[in-house]
Order: sequence, then C-alpha cells, then structure tokens
Amino acid sequence: MQKVLVSARCKPQSKVIIKNSNYSYGDAIDYFASKISSESTRLRVEIELLKDEISELEDVLKKTQRKIEEKREYLQLLESRYSADFEVDEKILESIRSIKSIAEVFDCDPMEINEFTGNDTIGFHAMKCGITRLELEELLRMNI
Repeated sequence: MQKVLVSARCKPQSKVIIKNSNYSYGDAIDYFASKISSESTRLRVEIELLKDEISELEDVLKKTQRKIEEKREYLQLLESRYSADFEVDEKILESIRSIKSIAEVFDCDPMEINEFTGNDTIGFHAMKCGITRLELEELLRMNI
C-alpha cells in the first residue's frame, strides 16, 4: 500500500522514545490509528481505499484501451495506404507467373528459386518490374 506524508507536532519525550525504538514515526502513527479505531472503522476505510484504487485502475485501463484503439486505427490507415499505393500490374503478374513456372520445373517453392537457378531470379524480376525485392517476395507469398 502506498504511504502518505504526514506532518505533526509531539512532545519532545515522545520524539526521543520513538527515535530510540526500532520503529519509525510512520509505524507509531499506524499503530496508534489501529488502536483508536474499531474493526468496522478500519474495514470501512479499507473499503473506501480499495474503491479509490479500483477507480484509478479503471481510468488507466480506459486510457490504455483508447491508445490501443488509436494505434489500431492508425495501423488500418497505413495498411490501406500501402495496399492502395501498391498496384499489381501486368508486368508484375507476368514475373510472378514466370517465377512460379521456373519453380515448378525445379519442383521447389518460388521463394527458394534462387538456390536452384544459381542466380538472383527474384531480384532480377523485381528490378524489371520496378519494385523492391521485398515487395515481390510478399506478392509471391500471397499467391497472386
């Protein structure tokens, strides 16, 4: 439980007694508060403190959920921009078909074609189409 700062004045004797004991001033205040309160008062105070703590946690949760929702919306925006900017034209489709055809001849996955041809076939087709190798690999994985 979080502690709070309390300022108080006491008799000099009380200060010396507490200072010479193994307890802190906060321990002394906590002990005294427990002795002067009834069980029902302590329970009521604990209930109120727990209600406040729950309320604070719910506020944090709401803020976190809003942040998550904002991030999801931004992600959707980025994904829509990415797919809108990236158009698969006939030249790209032709390269994909060519890579898949070569992969069939070698009986391999299109992503492994470079190992069988000994050349950078995917890189060649990506450059020919004016896209990055990563984009062409992604299209090959998408099975267009």
